[in-house]
Amino acid sequence: MMANKELEDLRKWKEANRFGPINLTPTQLGGSISEAEARQRQQINLRDARFQKNAKKEDYNRKRKEAEELEYQKRKEIQREKATKLLEKQRQQEAQRKTQLQAEHQQANQQFLQRIETNRSYRQSPLPPNCTAQTTAWIKNFSYRETQREAELQRLPEHKEEQRRKSELAAEKVSRLESERQRCLQEEHRRKNQIFLDNLERSRKSLENLSGSSPPVSDEESFEPHANQCVPAVRSPEVLTEMYQDSSNTTMEDTACRDSREADIDYDWNLMKLQSFFPDYEASVLGDLLLQCDSDVEKVIQLLQGTN
Repeated sequence: MMANKELEDLRKWKEANRFGPINLTPTQLGGSISEAEARQRQQINLRDARFQKNAKKEDYNRKRKEAEELEYQKRKEIQREKATKLLEKQRQQEAQRKTQLQAEHQQANQQFLQRIETNRSYRQSPLPPNCTAQTTAWIKNFSYRETQREAELQRLPEHKEEQRRKSELAAEKVSRLESERQRCLQEEHRRKNQIFLDNLERSRKSLENLSGSSPPVSDEESFEPHANQCVPAVRSPEVLTEMYQDSSNTTMEDTACRDSREADIDYDWNLMKLQSFFPDYEASVLGDLLLQCDSDVEKVIQLLQGTN
């Protein structure tokens, strides 16, 4: 019943508050301009709105950059003030430290001068009768240092003389060792040359016995040029030392080069032997025969003897 009563009251309220009929005077809609003109105005307003939007955006960016630049300048000013304050503080600390060091230096100088004045007054003051029993530690130390200094000055010439003698002995020993080494080297060269000359003499005699046509020649005349060619020059100790150092630093390529040089030296020695045995032949012919026989001197000698 209550619900029906409320619904009835609502219906009655709606009926009492219903809008009445609307009576308007008929007019033409759209204003007094045509559709084409309205559309043209819309395009103009749209284009102007785009330009205004870009102008507003540029104005906003310009204002933002100006604000950032102003903030950056403020920060620079703050940092500059801090740096200035720090430099001023460091300058004050440096001045304070210099003042303190100067005061300490003056104080140290004053103490030193007072100590010197005290020692001078002590030295100039008359000594009491019992001075030997009341000798201070400073006087003992001073006298001890003076005696030590005098002893060192006295020993200095002796020490210099001893060092000079040691250096002379060392130099004499080095020179004696160098002379002995050079003498041993010369004896070794002389021994090798003598062995070579003996072998050469025996070969020549054997060839003379076989051929019987060569005229008699004295030993000195026949072997003097060979001896002059065979005797190697005696090198100085400095040159030998350099050669030893160079040989100790050689690599595999240096070893190969040295082997080739030794082969060339052996070839020259063999060619010289053949020229001494067969002086009538030319050096080029003997060289070709030696190369064909693989540097075998005995084979070349047998070949030439068989040819003769």
